[in-house]
Amino acid sequence: MKIAFEASFARDLKHIRNKQLLQQVQQVIENVKEAATIDTVRGLKKMQGV
Repeated sequence: MKIAFEASFARDLKHIRNKQLLQQVQQVIENVKEAATIDTVRGLKKMQGV
């Protein structure tokens, strides 16, 4: 799957010092990239609200 990030997301990641959290974020990004469709992304929940 093709994904895009806002520049602010990259800046936010630079401020995270917890290496375990950064590894988890990296793993999630890789899982999304490997997914063929949004339905195959594990742990994805439908947003609620407006």
